[in-house]
Amino acid sequence: MGFVSLHVHDQYSLLDSVAKLEHLVLRAQELGMTALGLTNHGHLFSHIKFYHRCRQAGLKPIIGVEAYVCENHLEKKTPERHHLTLLAISQPGYQNLLQLVSKSYRDGFYYRPRIDWTLLAQHHEGLVCLTGCMSSELNKLILARQTNKIKYWLERAKTIFGKRLFWEYTPAKYQDTPIGIAAGVELVKQFKLTPIVTSDVHYVKQQDV
Repeated sequence: MGFVSLHVHDQYSLLDSVAKLEHLVLRAQELGMTALGLTNHGHLFSHIKFYHRCRQAGLKPIIGVEAYVCENHLEKKTPERHHLTLLAISQPGYQNLLQLVSKSYRDGFYYRPRIDWTLLAQHHEGLVCLTGCMSSELNKLILARQTNKIKYWLERAKTIFGKRLFWEYTPAKYQDTPIGIAAGVELVKQFKLTPIVTSDVHYVKQQDV
C-alpha cells in the first residue's frame, strides 16, 4: 500500500508554505502517489485549480482544510484558535466544507477565519477529521498534561465524527513531537482510534527549506 500525502499546503497558505501547486502535483506523480490532499489554512481558495491539476495528472484530489477552531466563533474577545484537519470524502462533505469556510469568514473572522464545535456538529456529514498537527488543541493539551480535557476533547470529537475521527501522526522534527507521539500511541488504544501518518507539507523538496 502506497503513501498518500493528506496534509498539504500550497502557496495559498500565505506566509507559511512556499510550495507551488503545480510542483506539488508533479512531485506526487514522481513519488508514485495515486491521490493527493490539499489542506490550506482556513480557506479553499485554490481547491478548484487543485482539483483540475490532479485530474489532469491522473491523481485523485482530496479536498480539505486546516481549520482554525475556537470555543465560540461568534465571540470576538480573544484571538485564541487551534488547528484541525478536515477532509471531504463525498459530495455532502465538500458542501459542508464550503459551509464551514464561508461561515468562518462571514461570522467567525477575528484575526483568522474561525469555526467552533457547534458548527462542526452541524456540518460534519461526509467529512473526515484528523486530530491535527502539533498546533492542534489536542496536542497542546497533551503537552500540558491536561488529562480530563484530553478525554473531553476526544469524546466530543468522537460523538460528532464517530469512525471518521483519526489520530494524526506528524513525525516532523519539532522539540515536542516525541512527547505527542508517545501519548498518541496510548490514546489510540484507549479510545480505539485509527492512526494516520501525515507530513504537514509546506515544501516540495528538502532543499526548498
